[in-house]
Amino acid sequence: MEKFGGKPITIVKAEDSDAPGPQSEIRYAIVQDSSTNAWKYFRVDEITGGIYPLDKFDREAQDSFIFDVEAMDSMQSSLPGATGTNKDIVKVQIFIGDINDNPPYFTEKRYEGRVKENAEIYTDIITVKAQDLDRRKLNLNLIKIAKSKLSKLNLK
Repeated sequence: MEKFGGKPITIVKAEDSDAPGPQSEIRYAIVQDSSTNAWKYFRVDEITGGIYPLDKFDREAQDSFIFDVEAMDSMQSSLPGATGTNKDIVKVQIFIGDINDNPPYFTEKRYEGRVKENAEIYTDIITVKAQDLDRRKLNLNLIKIAKSKLSKLNLK
């Protein structure tokens, strides 16, 4: 929320072709739908259509939100058979950006490898695996101690 500095994440905009006046004044609202509960996480400015976050998000818990925003004018419809105001609905999808908020972790608690004393140099000995819930390329550095010399292996 601090990232946007009070500015909207995005803005929805509808247009009304009626002559200026109450019949062309547009109001916006998030359609309350129990399957998305978007109204708990976002608000839309009734006048500007700006969509603002109401909470902090965790991409690993939910990476996007899809919800409907309704635009309606301010007078009863004159269209034959219509009741209420004229309105339209647009589908909005907000993608949650990832930040580096999870540490990498090894998939096993302990790794053991064996090598023959006469093995060729650069013979594969063991494969270790790590995971990271964040969406970024994982780059691990292993330190190998051999006869009091430190050599760094860079795994990608």
